[in-house]
Amino acid sequence: MEASAALVEATKEMAGPGGCVSGGIIDTLRQHGVLGLWEQTHLAGIRDRLAHKLLPQLGEAAEGQTEEDNEDVEGGLAFSTAIGVVAQEMAEVQAAARKFDETVGGRSHLRGRVCDLLESEILHSSHDKIRKQCIARLRTGFSDFSELAELRDDDDDLDAALSSGDLRTEVDHPEAMALLARLRTFQQLAVDLQKMGLLDMLITTPDFHELLHSVVCARITDSCEGVFDEEFLPSLSEWLDDVVKGWLTLMRPDSPLDSKATSVTQCIAEMHSNARFELCTLRITELFDIIVDFPDSQPAVEDLRNCLARTDQRALLLSSLKAAFRKRLLHPGANTTDILAQYILAIKALRELDPTGVILEVVCRPVRSYLQSREDTVRSIVRSLVDDSNTELSSELAEGKPINMPDSDMSSDEEGDDSWMPDPIDADPTSSRSQRTGDITSVLINIYGSKELFVKEYRLLLSERLLALPDYNVDKEARYLELLKLRFGEEHMTQCDVMLKDISDSKRISSRIHEDLQGAESQADMAATGDLRIFILSRLFWPTLKGEDTLQLPSPVQKSLDTFTAKFETLKAARTLDFKNHLGLVNLELTLDSGATVDFSVPPIVATIMFHFEERSDWNLEQLSSVMKVPTPTIQKRMTFWIRSGLIRATAPGEYILDEQGYVDRSNSAGGAGDHVDDEDDAEDEDEDEELYWQFIQGMLANHASLPLDRIYALLSMFVEGGLTLTEPALQKFLAAKVDTRLLVMTQGEYALPNDD
Repeated sequence: MEASAALVEATKEMAGPGGCVSGGIIDTLRQHGVLGLWEQTHLAGIRDRLAHKLLPQLGEAAEGQTEEDNEDVEGGLAFSTAIGVVAQEMAEVQAAARKFDETVGGRSHLRGRVCDLLESEILHSSHDKIRKQCIARLRTGFSDFSELAELRDDDDDLDAALSSGDLRTEVDHPEAMALLARLRTFQQLAVDLQKMGLLDMLITTPDFHELLHSVVCARITDSCEGVFDEEFLPSLSEWLDDVVKGWLTLMRPDSPLDSKATSVTQCIAEMHSNARFELCTLRITELFDIIVDFPDSQPAVEDLRNCLARTDQRALLLSSLKAAFRKRLLHPGANTTDILAQYILAIKALRELDPTGVILEVVCRPVRSYLQSREDTVRSIVRSLVDDSNTELSSELAEGKPINMPDSDMSSDEEGDDSWMPDPIDADPTSSRSQRTGDITSVLINIYGSKELFVKEYRLLLSERLLALPDYNVDKEARYLELLKLRFGEEHMTQCDVMLKDISDSKRISSRIHEDLQGAESQADMAATGDLRIFILSRLFWPTLKGEDTLQLPSPVQKSLDTFTAKFETLKAARTLDFKNHLGLVNLELTLDSGATVDFSVPPIVATIMFHFEERSDWNLEQLSSVMKVPTPTIQKRMTFWIRSGLIRATAPGEYILDEQGYVDRSNSAGGAGDHVDDEDDAEDEDEDEELYWQFIQGMLANHASLPLDRIYALLSMFVEGGLTLTEPALQKFLAAKVDTRLLVMTQGEYALPNDD
């Protein structure tokens, strides 16, 4: 037989029933050296049929497919049918090629070349819409399977159907039946792609990997985003092993069990890795909010820690969280107390995330630097230490552990420990592990690396608290001092010991003087000093006490102080008293013309103003300034208290008159004489108090340019003692309202009056 005749005969046999070329024809083709030529001609015919008939049919089906088709029960039927036609024909071609290869005896790879042809024509050619439509159908199949999987818990038959892959099961659930119908169409499409040898090729394309990635990301976003109070990594892993693995298995029902398990397992392993990476990325972007919600967000921290252990995203976490701190926390609009509160939460949360403390050290370095630049940081930390409402720091203070300072930290914590492990590569070599893992108080103190600053600030705070005491009871302050000694060392607290001793000695000396006066012949001296409670301070051991030190007290009061001083000089030879007239608290009982009495607790300067109005009913600012030895602006500010109470009325600028009727009218409108002053629970009283505080605050800021919250609170406590009903958080809200109405401005945590410019 001639070569040309053999070529024709081989082509006929290949296209005929059974699709197999006989051995004789193959021998003839081989003898004439045209076997390879026939294979090329045969492949060219297949390529021509694909290019001019089959692929155009698929292209038309893919072109006509819409998103609505994918959502419909019959969605994608035209495309799936077209795939089925091509699959059937190509399956026959591949079967014939396989028989040809078997007949040739392994010296030909016609079937492999046919598969390569299909891949090049469909997956890597200009038929982009066909490939994308295949991916779209796979995506729709996953959506249907995922939705059906959510219904399986309530239906045993459905659960059995999904477990076995038998989608022909009848279930008593209309929605499930519709989904099963859609999945049968999807499964047939997958089977047809498998017949063509395209399913495995399709799974290796970037489009399919993008599908898997989008599926994981959608699950994480829908389930995990913004939810911090439960762990999601275990449930996410369970979802991958249940739903995603079931979907992948459903696509290959006719594959051998071993090969199916291998490919599915590899795909699932890759998706587990992607899921950890995406969940880790999400939690990193949310880490600032996770810290704000800590410890309620502990499960989210656990997820992040488990993901970080398996993904290389530590650098991303460090850069992302530092950027979040700079943007959302380290700016002039944030109060120092808020920054410290967030820093404390960051310490607790990041130590859960990384027990070595390295992440905390690196991420919070900008926070520490920013806090160092704020003038009120030391003050805020000290106040937090002795604030019962701050349970975190006060509980640590009660433990009595010493501060772990850098200069005292040795390497003994790293020696002789069999469980020692090296620090991560990004750890600061200049700090030890004990510094990074010390308690929160030590971390806060180490912002400055010095105890002296905090001891000095505590002395200022202690002086304010002691001078604000209504009596001589220093038990609470003594307890705090003893705890601080354990923290900072007794040698740093000597002056504070003297301050407390001064208050205790004042009680003893005052009692002795009062006893001496009771036994004296002058009953007038005893009466004059009987109501005095004096704090005798050792000047060299107390901070400088600022204020209106020039105040001239009323003569009866001054006489009482002189009598007390004379007795003190008798008791303490070579020592005398220098009274600070602007400090203290005066309890006033005023009797009105009607016979009613009202009580006030006010600073000495405020009481002195009322004393002079008792002498005569009208005064101007210059006259009061002359007799009181106090600047006019100061008197004008302090006059506000009595104006607000209704006892004094301004008749002209700088002119004032006693007005008892105004107080009576105000009392009646408030529901009873005296209630508006003493009842702290009355809402109208609180409004009036806030107006009074506002007057004081304006005066403070006029003299000091700008002040932080805690300093304003301390000054109010000193100046308006007895009438201060606001807590420090309430004062912060009050000042924030003034900022909102542009009556105040806040810069770097300090409040100031707005510029007239």
